[in-house]
Amino acid sequence: MFGQLIKNTWLLEVVSIITSCVAFAAIIGVLFHFDQTPVFDWHSISLNTLVSVLSTVTKTLLLITVSACLSQWNFIWFSKYRRPLIDFDVFDSASRGPIGSLSLLWRIKWRSVASLGALITILSLAIDPFVQSVVGLEESQAHSLGNSTSIARALRYSKGSMVTYETQFVGGQDGKTYRSGQTTADFSLQSAILFGLSSSRSSISQQTAARCSGAHCKWEPYSSLSICSTCNNITNQWTMTTTNHDDNPIFPQWMYLDESTGTYSVGGEVTRFEFSNGLYIDNTTEDVSLVAYSTTKRSQTVTFQQNKLLLWSLTTIRRLGDGNSVNDSRVLSAMECGLMYCVKNYTSEVINGTLYESSESLSLKTSPGSFQPLDNPSAVDPMPGQLNSVLIFPRSDLSLGGEYNISQLAVNGIGAAMIDVFSDPLKSTFYNDSGATGYYLGIPGTNKMAVPNSMQPIYESPDLDATFTNLAMSMSNSIRANDDNQALVTGTNSITIYKISWPWLALPLANLVGGCILLAFTISFTYRQSIPIWKSSALATLKVGAAVGPVLDERYIDGMEKQAEKTSFTLPKKPDERNDATEGLREAENLEMQTPQESFYNLGRNEDEESTSNVIRSFRGHSTM
Repeated sequence: MFGQLIKNTWLLEVVSIITSCVAFAAIIGVLFHFDQTPVFDWHSISLNTLVSVLSTVTKTLLLITVSACLSQWNFIWFSKYRRPLIDFDVFDSASRGPIGSLSLLWRIKWRSVASLGALITILSLAIDPFVQSVVGLEESQAHSLGNSTSIARALRYSKGSMVTYETQFVGGQDGKTYRSGQTTADFSLQSAILFGLSSSRSSISQQTAARCSGAHCKWEPYSSLSICSTCNNITNQWTMTTTNHDDNPIFPQWMYLDESTGTYSVGGEVTRFEFSNGLYIDNTTEDVSLVAYSTTKRSQTVTFQQNKLLLWSLTTIRRLGDGNSVNDSRVLSAMECGLMYCVKNYTSEVINGTLYESSESLSLKTSPGSFQPLDNPSAVDPMPGQLNSVLIFPRSDLSLGGEYNISQLAVNGIGAAMIDVFSDPLKSTFYNDSGATGYYLGIPGTNKMAVPNSMQPIYESPDLDATFTNLAMSMSNSIRANDDNQALVTGTNSITIYKISWPWLALPLANLVGGCILLAFTISFTYRQSIPIWKSSALATLKVGAAVGPVLDERYIDGMEKQAEKTSFTLPKKPDERNDATEGLREAENLEMQTPQESFYNLGRNEDEESTSNVIRSFRGHSTM
């Protein structure tokens, strides 16, 4: 019963095309589900494997339907009009694969719906690569669990230490006497100061406390307590004075070489370039290449007197030439650079283990009550004009924007650390008490000397602004890494996800729609023209072929094809009905299908004629039983 349904109806083809559509819908569902999701590998089964299996099912069931339709069109094609017999071979070949389908398209063109089936058969060769191209991969960012992807930020910093002198008292500007003490910055920050002076910016940036569990990590912009730097060119802000000491040979005076006589002479005219904070340089000593003044007091700076967040400033005067024309201001340059507390907005990214970071300073002002004496906030500040102090009296935190804070202990410690690094601890009078806390000597023919040692990178720096930027960055890294609460910003880590390219499904979808249309037209033409459902049955082909008789009585295929080209053929509407269109034509030129008995009667005689007669007699005997 089931076998009859399969052979005599379109049940198999209908079920096949429906199942093919379901498999294709499953492909779409699977791809939609896994689009933009991380790549998976479940027991060695990947998404590509799953899609490939469904694609094979889709294509196989589609071709089952298309092949059956093409075979049926072999009979539909000859059911109404006389057609060249060679077309029968063309349709049969088309139902077997792409090569035959090409022949059908070439010969039939689009004169038959079967051409659609041939086109589907050919295009089905590309279904697998098209479906495989649908699944692509791309990098995406996903939030990591825990702190596997994190970077440090600072909301409050209070590192440092202090020693109080029990018997030493110092008077403040409020008229009171306070116990004094010595503060020290945290060791990591002291190290950061030296590292910032001696390292490149790329090396400093890699010292940021960041964790990245993959090859590419990103963080949304975030803010942190930091150190900012500013440098100003103050070359034209000095005061130049000239004094002649010929009549009063006392210091300062200088010696110069008289090249005409080869002797040294004492000159009494001294040219001095001096700033308001007391730092100056003159021509009494040509060997001094740089003088610097380090301070934490705003009032002792040239350009930072109104900056209430200044933690330290360095004023420098540098000789540009060999000093022979020191009285000419064109051979001198002066810069003043300062560090101040600030809040920066950071954008961070790690690519293959390298941190890339950009920052922008935010314009946040101190909060009300910031850094005020706790005992009496409304009283006169004992140490105005500077943040750090040796006086022991409690202050509130230095607060920026109400969210970012640094303790009094940290402020005092950082200020003390900057003075220690950039000031001569022996307070040398080598350079005539010029007000300098540091200098760099460039004595011709002898070794160079920097006092303190930090003056060497300051003097040798080709870009002092960049040097201070590096210094501020290094100190900021230390502050961010040592936040009181170990504040962290969690980021995203790179993962590989599926990227579905939906346009690649256009071809498989078009093939599937075409298969449905082909099946519908095939069923419709079959029933409208009362054609038996023979499809690809070999017996049906033999049944039709019996009508050919001696027309194809050739030994080789090329001979049969030549005969088939010259022979027209049609199927009768009824088994014993003759087609008027064939009347008057020779049998080899115009054939029509005959009844089963007639087909066998008209078999051509060949060399084994007797054997053929026996077959006919046997058939007749079987029929009468």
